[in-house]
Amino acid sequence: MAVTLVIGGTGNVGQALVPGLLESGQSVRVLTRNPEGEVAQRLAEAGAEVVRGDLDDAASLDAALAGVDKVALITTPSPHQLDHAGAAIEAMKRSAPEAHLVRMSARTPEPMDGTELGRHHAEIDDAIQSSGLSWTIVRPTFFMQNLIGAAGGVISDGNLYQPFKDGVLPMIDVRDVAESLVVLLTTEGHEREINVLTGPEAIGMGRVAEALTKATGNKVTYVDVPIEAAEQSFVEAGFPQWIAHAFCELFEGFANNGWTTVTKGVDELTGHTPRTVDDFAADFGSFFSP
Repeated sequence: MAVTLVIGGTGNVGQALVPGLLESGQSVRVLTRNPEGEVAQRLAEAGAEVVRGDLDDAASLDAALAGVDKVALITTPSPHQLDHAGAAIEAMKRSAPEAHLVRMSARTPEPMDGTELGRHHAEIDDAIQSSGLSWTIVRPTFFMQNLIGAAGGVISDGNLYQPFKDGVLPMIDVRDVAESLVVLLTTEGHEREINVLTGPEAIGMGRVAEALTKATGNKVTYVDVPIEAAEQSFVEAGFPQWIAHAFCELFEGFANNGWTTVTKGVDELTGHTPRTVDDFAADFGSFFSP
């Protein structure tokens, strides 16, 4: 049985990825700083081996990589993302040089190096491609599930506050990203591929508001928010200034139609069309209802 190490398994994508790998018959090991946490415990109950480790701790990485065949690398946006990804790459070169690395990057607005997070992803992807490891890279666009962060406004006054102007982008459901990653981690023939994953259509926030209106039965109206106000709201919500600014750089790029191309990546990998915003709203509408 193949052994897959998931780095980032307790995050939004990882929580969907790990069960999918288990269902496919993989032996799954999850690296986390907090094995006693609720999410980690839930993954352990599902059948994953949960091990304590940290991307800042080389010894824990080497131990987690022992005997693995595949590695899923999902890093968290932060000022340390480059160092963390680099540590994982170097650990693989030391301890699992024959393993195949599937890295979740991102499809950021063009130009890709025009934002801080875009530069991070581009540099990490370049490092992987020159590492000598066997690799596959996945670049999904903006996640539909990110919209849940705006649920408070929808609940309080029926407004979807977002800094996207009239921009459109082919946002994607996290579940489609996870299912695509499962295919890449459980089948052969994807070495040295870069897969760009999008939803089925490029849509704006007005279209999202329509989907939420239908799903919740309550009128939802999209209200454009100035990018400066959006950044301040992130800070007031407790996000570090660096993260707030980096996120808003991405939002501003998408608001200016920095990436509108729809791909067939999900279709080709999974064999089904990606979920629509109506599917997302129907399944997650409870988050937007009082």
